[in-house]
Amino acid sequence: MRRLRRYTYNGVTLPLRGWAKRLGVAESALEARLIGGWSIEKTLGTPIADWERPRPQEVKYRPPRTSYILEGDGRFMTVKDWAKELGCAYHVIYYCVRYNRPFKCSDGKCITFKRHQAFVYDGVALRACEWAERLGITCDEFLQRWNSGMGVADVFRAN
Repeated sequence: MRRLRRYTYNGVTLPLRGWAKRLGVAESALEARLIGGWSIEKTLGTPIADWERPRPQEVKYRPPRTSYILEGDGRFMTVKDWAKELGCAYHVIYYCVRYNRPFKCSDGKCITFKRHQAFVYDGVALRACEWAERLGITCDEFLQRWNSGMGVADVFRAN
């Protein structure tokens, strides 16, 4: 079991992480002061410089993961559906798609997969043309809606 070293300052005893939270400073800044030979009174009593404060975490925009549907043997299915049907692990299907290799079935038949972008809404993954057909619009109109930055609910709204 590891024991945390505790530091007492002004009658309060806390581990270094507790002092860092209390002072609003990065724990590494306090560690650096102590390693540099500062006393605990000087380490905790000296005002914190701006460069010692932890940076706020930036929330970066990440586009939604693009799903895809595989065409093989004249049929369209998701990777997991293909894996279930062929009786293999889904990473085997991913490998075949990534390295453009055919999947060899146990009966000797080979299936070559072609990748199509899937648009997922309400748990249903379909290609653009299939969604357009369901919504009663053209495929181009569906893609125009998708690329225009409309909300997802508006994209999949039927006319």
